Amino acid sequence: MPEHHIAHPMLMDYAAGSMAQPVAMLIATHVALCPECRAEVSRFEAIGGALLDQIEPAALTDGSFDVALARLDAPYEPHPAATRPVSVHSVNHALLSDIAVLPEPLRSAITQSPARLSWRRRGIGLQEIVLPSGNPTIRASLLKISPGASMPVHTHGGTELTLVLAGAFRDAAGHYQRGDVTLADRNINHRPVADEQDECLCFAVVDGGIRLTGIFGRIANPMLRL
Repeated sequence: MPEHHIAHPMLMDYAAGSMAQPVAMLIATHVALCPECRAEVSRFEAIGGALLDQIEPAALTDGSFDVALARLDAPYEPHPAATRPVSVHSVNHALLSDIAVLPEPLRSAITQSPARLSWRRRGIGLQEIVLPSGNPTIRASLLKISPGASMPVHTHGGTELTLVLAGAFRDAAGHYQRGDVTLADRNINHRPVADEQDECLCFAVVDGGIRLTGIFGRIANPMLRL
């Protein structure tokens, strides 16, 4: 069972449907793995429903009923995400095995993506798949860290949410396993290191980018794409 959870204010925003899509997907996947946060989301949804019941209904304007009927008769246009699943020819066999271990709803979201998916090397022992986020300021990606390998020491331009999907990693703040979530911001300077036993697979959503620190970071930052 996860030990590192989503903060209650974020769970409340998620229950209210006011999160950016990549963040909502990360939280939905964590909630699927975490009975404690799942119960909290249900509680917030119940509170929201009770509040809605207390709101006085607004009077309909002239023509509202006709507009509603016209929408019902309009042809169905699927959401851009509801495209056909990615063909097995669009991904390599190593990625197919990685997708198989992903929890829902993330697995379905990835297999329904129209993008061509493949791992790209981002450093020694680090690979990444950038996922469509629908938001130019947010980078959503799968990260795979080899056993015992580490990410570069870095801080953040905004916020970084990371959900562990398989394996585990640690940094100065703690140890994170499947289902655990970490939240880092510009006040955090850390160096995640995968456990020695297995590779670590994570889903990360970064708003504002990351910035490498230290002497090598200052050299590499102009070329950084993470």
